[in-house]
Formats: sequence, structure tokens, C-alpha cells
Amino acid sequence: MLARYFSFVIAKRWWVIALYALFLLPSAWLAAQVRQDNSIDRLIVAGDPDNVAMREFQQVFGAGEYALLLAQAHDPFAPKVLGEIDRIEQAIEAIPGASVNSALSVFR
Repeated sequence: MLARYFSFVIAKRWWVIALYALFLLPSAWLAAQVRQDNSIDRLIVAGDPDNVAMREFQQVFGAGEYALLLAQAHDPFAPKVLGEIDRIEQAIEAIPGASVNSALSVFR
């Protein structure tokens, strides 16, 4: 059965390539239209008990998106490096709606 199928594909290879090319462009266009939404609303059913509890928690404590910022240095505890990281954190804190949560900010 497979031998007949592959014999057909080889015999009509230019038709197969043309058909593939015909479907490739619209498929690529449609794939580019897909939007990504990582919000929790898209992942959990609205009536789910855990989702309801999460919303109640957010009303009390707030919620928001977060970003992870990493800094790399040969000696991360050198005073110059710690000072630079502190300056970065203070610049982020100056942005409205942004906050910093790091081990260094505890000792500020």
C-alpha cells in the first residue's frame, strides 16, 4: 500500500511540489495572523473555582505583568557592580507603575 503511494508521489513529484507551494503561501500568511496572549484569562475557564479565588486575591493584593532582568559580572559583589545594579533598580522604580523586587533592594 505504501509502496504504491510513494511510487505515485515520485511519479507526480512536480504536481506534489506545485500543490505544496500552492498551500505554503496562504498557510504562512494565516500563521502570521495568530496572536499570542499569555494572560491567565486565556488559559483558565472564567467560572473555575481557582480562577475565582485568584480574582479575589488580585482585588486585595493587586496583580500585573512582570519582567525578569538579569545582570552578569565577574564579581557580582564588587562595590562598583552593586552600585550599578542599584542605579538600574532606582531607574526602574522611577517608571510609573513599575516596582523592583530584588535581594539588593532589601538592604537599601
